[in-house]
Amino acid sequence: MKKNTNSFNIEKIAELISTDLKKRVMYYDENPQFQTKNFDLIKENNYLKIAIPKIMGGLEISLPSIIKSQIKIAQGDASTALGIGMHTIVCGFESENHLWPKQKRESIFKDIISNTTLINNIASEAELGSPKSGGIPQTKIFRDKNKLLRLKGKKNWATISTGLDHLIVYAYNNESRRLCRVLVNKHNEKIQINKQWNGLGMRSTESHEIIFNNVPIKKSDILYEHGQSKRHAKLPFNAWFPLIIGATSLGIAIEARDQLIKYLNSRQPTGYKKPVSTIPFIKHELGRIDSRIMISMNFLVSVSEAWDSNNDKDELIPYVIAAKRESTEAAVYITDSVMRLVGGIGLEKENQFERFFRDARSGLINPPIEARALETIAEHALQHPDNKFLI
Repeated sequence: MKKNTNSFNIEKIAELISTDLKKRVMYYDENPQFQTKNFDLIKENNYLKIAIPKIMGGLEISLPSIIKSQIKIAQGDASTALGIGMHTIVCGFESENHLWPKQKRESIFKDIISNTTLINNIASEAELGSPKSGGIPQTKIFRDKNKLLRLKGKKNWATISTGLDHLIVYAYNNESRRLCRVLVNKHNEKIQINKQWNGLGMRSTESHEIIFNNVPIKKSDILYEHGQSKRHAKLPFNAWFPLIIGATSLGIAIEARDQLIKYLNSRQPTGYKKPVSTIPFIKHELGRIDSRIMISMNFLVSVSEAWDSNNDKDELIPYVIAAKRESTEAAVYITDSVMRLVGGIGLEKENQFERFFRDARSGLINPPIEARALETIAEHALQHPDNKFLI
């Protein structure tokens, strides 16, 4: 199934990957673990380098195509989609903004391409909440008694923790008294993974707690410090994160919708002369579902196209946030509607409907959460009362 990168059709590749993921999705949901077979498949198909620039050996796929492909993969397995999505977010955001030192960027991207390594940002802490809240992480960089730099602390919700190779850790540097991002090799012996993840949905995302037990680091491992230079005085908005989260949620919703239609067309109780899909009430509900998908899909793709082609990205921030919010809210609405329409079988583990219902709710807790999303959109409205609502 490996494809030639010279004629790389990401959406076709994503569709083939998605079809294969469906063979194992129920097993991985019932037996949470790092999905080795799924990620081997992704690696074999060169998917790790889709957001890396061509000049560095990557594929440099456009953001809209990545969003559409993310939706496809989420239709196959939401946990896998979230994991590869996090990797893609790191590569795409860095390719767009060049926040790391050039030499580090080249070496990390080269390692991803040559050795199919996985990377993710590790930022959340139980006490900290969202890093966007402005709190100081308890994970610290300090010098030990031998004047060597060390990293100490713990992070939670570290997606695909056991499968990662590179960690970009959000920490406080005691020396400089600045917040920073530091590159850490996940395979260091002083790193411990506390396998406590037991979530309602996204069961195989391996979103465990990672503990840093005085991990040795070099000064060159600090990718950047907040406010250290003009480039890092105000970090750019990361549109990749909300758009990929929105795409993941929408993929879950579309698959729930597709499975619903199969069920409605095949379900014919003894008291009915035709399948239940012919009942007007059922058609009304299905129409509402498809309307929400149409709105979310077109909104996500059009916003990603605007982000990809527009240099004045600040004006697009509320649209990115609104697109993520609409997609995640639509996924919750759709999977809830599907559960109501299929009735009692939706509660049965051997069917997929209850898994869609559980997985779809994960998008709600990914930033920006509902309250912050609406605040940001409202602030933009107050500053731009003449907004024409077009991108």
